[in-house]
Amino acid sequence: MIGNNSRKFTKTVWFLPSDSIPENYASCTQRISFTKLKFEDRELDCLPVGMTTYNGLFSEEELKEMENRADEIDELARQGHFEKEKVPLTCQSTHRGTKLTRTKFFFGARYLWHATQTKDKNEVHKAEGIRVDVAAIPPWMKVIHFFFSL
Repeated sequence: MIGNNSRKFTKTVWFLPSDSIPENYASCTQRISFTKLKFEDRELDCLPVGMTTYNGLFSEEELKEMENRADEIDELARQGHFEKEKVPLTCQSTHRGTKLTRTKFFFGARYLWHATQTKDKNEVHKAEGIRVDVAAIPPWMKVIHFFFSL
């Protein structure tokens, strides 16, 4: 249990025991160090899965407000706001046929996926594979980020 003034929440970092790692994780096990963790009466070698959960960090009302603000950003993107602001790469949508299947938003910086992008030094403006040609981080998201840095 972690506390921040009057806020109490549980932070959980997730791991997989070495004897339960899926086959498609094989390449990860070569790049990531295992961590020794005590579980019941045994010590296990575990692989971090890159997921952390925070239970109780935000109230239902706060979560609903974040969802509403995310919906507002989505609506701005659909109206062409980021193109008008000259930061069109802030929003990237994926379609399957005419159906929208996913929308990703990048604020403050974005990453480059493909090797051809990261090799082209004209594409990289901050660090290897990172560009800053996107919209600034909205102030309400900065408040949320504060909580995750605890």
